[in-house]
Amino acid sequence: MHGKSSHRLPPLALIPVLALILVAALCGRASSASPGATGVAARYAINLLSSTGPVEASEMPAPELLGGRRLYTTTIRKDGRTWHRLRLGFFPTRRAALDALKRLRRRFPEAWVTKVSVREAARFSRGGM
Repeated sequence: MHGKSSHRLPPLALIPVLALILVAALCGRASSASPGATGVAARYAINLLSSTGPVEASEMPAPELLGGRRLYTTTIRKDGRTWHRLRLGFFPTRRAALDALKRLRRRFPEAWVTKVSVREAARFSRGGM
């Protein structure tokens, strides 16, 4: 089969999802290398963006802005609508999260710091998506 590739590309609709998984995996590796960057005791995160549509790969921050923290998404239902949230965690204190938010403000002007539940911190500290 000269000239034909046996490799198949994923459907175009999956590319943003695959990019999100790749970025999250890379962030997970970076965060596990820095002590204290993850863990259930660290209960603050930065909500980078909220959208009624899925988070697109183009909305992901550059890896150098992550500071070795975990990038993850959550989904909630509020007032009958589904919201997708892109978050960066985890921080041991509100002050630490606010300091990190300063670096991200230009790229994510509507971002805010939030205290996350023990369940959310435990789930995403272990690398769940």
